[in-house]
Amino acid sequence: MDIGLWIYSARRVPNVSEASLKSLLSNIMDALCYTTTPSGGSRPRPRSGPDSRLVGNPSLRPLTSVLNVNAERHRDEDHLQHRAGNRRVMFENPNIIVSVYAPLENFLLQMLIALTRGVSLRIAECELTFIDRQCIDYPRAVQQHSQYRQLLRNLGATVVELPSDDQCPDCCFLEDTALVLDEVAVITRPGSETRRREVDGVAPTIMKYRNVVRIDAPGTLEAGDVLRLGRNLFVGLSTRTNQQGIAMLRKALQAYGYEVVAIPMKGVLHLKSVCTALDDHTVLVNPRHFDTAEFSEYRLVAVPADESMAANVLRINGTVCMHAGFHQTADLLRTQGFDIRTVDISEFLKAEAGLTCMSITLYASHAQMT
Repeated sequence: MDIGLWIYSARRVPNVSEASLKSLLSNIMDALCYTTTPSGGSRPRPRSGPDSRLVGNPSLRPLTSVLNVNAERHRDEDHLQHRAGNRRVMFENPNIIVSVYAPLENFLLQMLIALTRGVSLRIAECELTFIDRQCIDYPRAVQQHSQYRQLLRNLGATVVELPSDDQCPDCCFLEDTALVLDEVAVITRPGSETRRREVDGVAPTIMKYRNVVRIDAPGTLEAGDVLRLGRNLFVGLSTRTNQQGIAMLRKALQAYGYEVVAIPMKGVLHLKSVCTALDDHTVLVNPRHFDTAEFSEYRLVAVPADESMAANVLRINGTVCMHAGFHQTADLLRTQGFDIRTVDISEFLKAEAGLTCMSITLYASHAQMT
């Protein structure tokens, strides 16, 4: 969702230097996930975490567009307040007051939520398609899942924990049950019949945050096959997601302006097992499992050959999260300027899973959290 921001004025008092004023404005833009450009405008930047002294809510949603900041600063304050829906936010230090305006509805969607689900006692019986079964250490898996949730919290997400279902060995991989977009959520129909029961344990929570549409028979769709890049949805045509499911998804989202692109997969469970976004323009891939031609408008970074499962990473507020064991890939991404955080999910790799599988992230209002 694009958000308009208006900075009306920075009212100086005597003996406050221009450098102090510029420093404060820079801090405000940093807190709102923007940085100034040489021309005096602003552009998006990866969010490293807002300054809580400036922003009351440490999980403010990163803004995606700023409209004519310099020009708007000189407009009539009452006019701006009317345009902004009478929502005013004040940033202060002892000497300077800056007024910032944005549409009221944009302040309501400001909490980053990460839905997770507990680990089933029967995770060792999980579905496997392309890898051999290994022994999964349940206590260690529970510990790793706890560390995963803490990483999400550390990066600014409010973690909502759903209870596990011991009748569903794969229940902690709740990503597959729903595709959550800004405007709507799609309740999926997993391609594995034994996993369809998992949907009932997640859908009621999704419905607290979004209106929903559903994929019905004969369509199948698992959200692990869906990679969102802006308004483009790349959907893996896999053993879990079929043509009918992709067609239903395309029809359901047509009114919202999403383009759905089918990507035939080979020898891998989901598209996002081997293809995830590093930022809005860069994609981490293992190209041995699909034709990358549909991603010609993006910069592709290939994982090292001996880290074939490293292409599944999770972006949280501008930080790239990945498995702690993929050292080569982590080093490669750090040299390209990405902020990398790692967590050990070795037990879940044995379940043919990755970091994205274990959460559903969305933005929600405070009212939806009550």
